[in-house]
Amino acid sequence: MGNELTTPIQNEAAQSVMGVLKKYGGNIRKTLPKHLTGDRCAMLVMNSIAANPALANCTPVSFINSVLLASNLGLEIRKNSCYLIPFGKECQLVIDYRGKIELARRAGAGAIQTELVHEGDQFEYGYEGAKLVFNWRHSFKDHGEIIGGFCAAEINGGTQITVMALEEIERIRRRAKSGAGVPFTHYGKTIAALTLAEIRKIDPATMKFNDPYRVPWVTDYDRQARKTIIHRAANDWPQSPELLTAQEIDTAVDIGAPLPVAEELAEVVLQMDPADNRPMVESGDRTLAAIKALCTTDAGMKALKAQGITDPDEITPEDRATVLAAIEKAVQRA
Repeated sequence: MGNELTTPIQNEAAQSVMGVLKKYGGNIRKTLPKHLTGDRCAMLVMNSIAANPALANCTPVSFINSVLLASNLGLEIRKNSCYLIPFGKECQLVIDYRGKIELARRAGAGAIQTELVHEGDQFEYGYEGAKLVFNWRHSFKDHGEIIGGFCAAEINGGTQITVMALEEIERIRRRAKSGAGVPFTHYGKTIAALTLAEIRKIDPATMKFNDPYRVPWVTDYDRQARKTIIHRAANDWPQSPELLTAQEIDTAVDIGAPLPVAEELAEVVLQMDPADNRPMVESGDRTLAAIKALCTTDAGMKALKAQGITDPDEITPEDRATVLAAIEKAVQRA
């Protein structure tokens, strides 16, 4: 990424990660994959923050850990594979359901199909004696809302079917970490209390980047539902170390537990000075001053108002780095 495309927030976050790699790099480089150079990590930081400014609030070690976990799984941080998502000050690796399928295929599974079943579909599943009866025909006209879903996987010469009703998927959504405890801003309810019908009425395209309801179960419900079905099905698939780790990561993200620590970082985490693991971009007075400076321009003030904010002093310390990253990006494009 050329310098003309980067913002000060991106550069500061990249320098934070580079500083950790430089100070503790001797231990990390012992087992660091060859393609994960310091420059590569810096590039991932800048690209990731460009896509999601809230990552600037995350700690450098949590970012490096997520990158290493993805590398150890053999997954690229990209669309349809895996993503970096901020949860407070922690950067977490979220594996797309297609990334999980890729890992399962490497572990020995055959063709894998996962589908959501709608009200207008023809769906039959059960046993007649010892014979499995399974039939699904999707309706492309007036198919209605989701009522459940299934995953069909070729395992050891046979077909394994995993079926989940919408009620089961919803129970898992309601206990998910993402969005837990956010204030009531939509329908006077927490995210967990929203019904699927209410989620469908929320248009992700109109949501501000720092909207607390901007979480995968709101912005990408169908994808999350598929991922939930595959996560359950994968417990019975042929296992590899990578697939087992992916299952552990998904469970941690779902219930709010810490991610597993990549082997390359285990020793570093024990020895690290807490002062070296502050957020990549500190959200203090300096950040607020930078916001105010940008807002002296028409483009900066317009970008601030686009986030539903009229006065920089209204921005909470936790949101300052995120807001600054978004304004810098908007001003750069103006």
